[in-house]
Amino acid sequence: MYCRTYDIGVKGIIPEGREMIMPGEDVTLTLYSSKRMVMDKGARFTLRDADNRTVGTGVVTNTHPDPTPEELKKFWKRAA
Repeated sequence: MYCRTYDIGVKGIIPEGREMIMPGEDVTLTLYSSKRMVMDKGARFTLRDADNRTVGTGVVTNTHPDPTPEELKKFWKRAA
């Protein structure tokens, strides 16, 4: 995820009932970053793959409180 000066790894949750997101579709994703970062509502970001190709862009619509260590462990285990 690239946002302002950030370049950080994230994993996302695709909405339930969807297997993939096609080009041009709008979707609401929940993204988890590997480190804490400051994000403001309305901030624009770009998602890129491991080869630095843009796979999506977005706007922050909501932020969540910091997850507990147990919640993070559960998420990263499931998303692997």
